[in-house]
Amino acid sequence: MIAGRIRAALEQKKSFTLPLMTMADLAHVLDHLQRAEAAA
Repeated sequence: MIAGRIRAALEQKKSFTLPLMTMADLAHVLDHLQRAEAAA
């Protein structure tokens, strides 16, 4: 599932320690990861 993939990505990056509580938080994390990948 996508949630599992997101969780794995977060664990690999170790950038986020707070649980994903809302869809807004999830969208923010996805945006951050996309920006990080684009900048890499």
